[in-house]
Amino acid sequence: MAEFPLATFRLLYPAFAQAADEVVLATADTALCYVSERGCKCSEAMWMLMVAHLLFLAALGAQGQ
Repeated sequence: MAEFPLATFRLLYPAFAQAADEVVLATADTALCYVSERGCKCSEAMWMLMVAHLLFLAALGAQGQ
């Protein structure tokens, strides 16, 4: 996948509005380890979903959960 769709991610996942762009993009790089770059129409959606999942887990960890 070429470039993470940050603007689309911000629209679809407003719960992460407070996360800095740099954090989201660094998480997006990590997320590529968990999703396939099959080139299908769902690849970008899977990538964004994995980023949201990893950001959520990081937030839980920061809260001690």
